[in-house]
Amino acid sequence: MISNIELHRFTHSRRTGGDGNAPCNRRTWIGGGWNTHNRLLSVGDLDDGGGTGLVARGNEGTLWRYCGNGDAHNPFDNRVKIGWGYTICSLR
Repeated sequence: MISNIELHRFTHSRRTGGDGNAPCNRRTWIGGGWNTHNRLLSVGDLDDGGGTGLVARGNEGTLWRYCGNGDAHNPFDNRVKIGWGYTICSLR
């Protein structure tokens, strides 16, 4: 069993002046403990705040919204519960 999953953020180098030979900049560590989720989906800006957000499904079927805030080192606001009972759904 995996005890800790870490989440990293990769930015596209063309946005920051890089070239096509290196499509991504260095990764930024976001945090650990993501093993409590079995699906993560990047869905764009969830609240028009300017940051890319995530929707995550917990292992028990709860859906969580993580709104992006634009901070490169702490990119998500506090999570918000947006649903439950999603263990029967397939998120692809």
